Amino acid sequence: MNTSCLHRRLWPVSSVGFSILSVLFLLFAMFFLSPLRLQAQDPGRIEQLIAKARSYWGTPHASRAKNGIDCSCLMQKSYAAIGIRLERCSRDQVNQGQEVSRQELRKGDLVFFMVNGRIGHVGMVVSPQGEPVRFIHSSASRGVREDSLDKRFWSDCYVTARRILN
Repeated sequence: MNTSCLHRRLWPVSSVGFSILSVLFLLFAMFFLSPLRLQAQDPGRIEQLIAKARSYWGTPHASRAKNGIDCSCLMQKSYAAIGIRLERCSRDQVNQGQEVSRQELRKGDLVFFMVNGRIGHVGMVVSPQGEPVRFIHSSASRGVREDSLDKRFWSDCYVTARRILN
């Protein structure tokens, strides 16, 4: 019995074909399995991100105090704590990351609001997905605090959201 014929029946792929299949499998693993692994690692980074933002709790707005912080600086410093660079202004931050719908919001996402006809305010979602959306931000009148996106004022001013972390 010719074993090479038997081998071809059991394994009908040539070495070139096997190489191509190997490359395809590796590409599949990189693009489809890696995001699952990254999502499993994200909760720790997201909690660190939110903890950094909350460390500014009660800090007055920059327009009210010399050592205050405004909304976009709060986001910039919070993301810097986990090694991610954000632009300085909310109108520039809105161009970073990936756009997500209001229904898909999850912890760490940035939410943007219209002020005087343009993007002028930003906050970060701190509530788990599936719960009413709460976000941390620096309010001009009350400093760093959390609010509900369901409040009429914020809901009416809401424009879009961006996901910076996968």
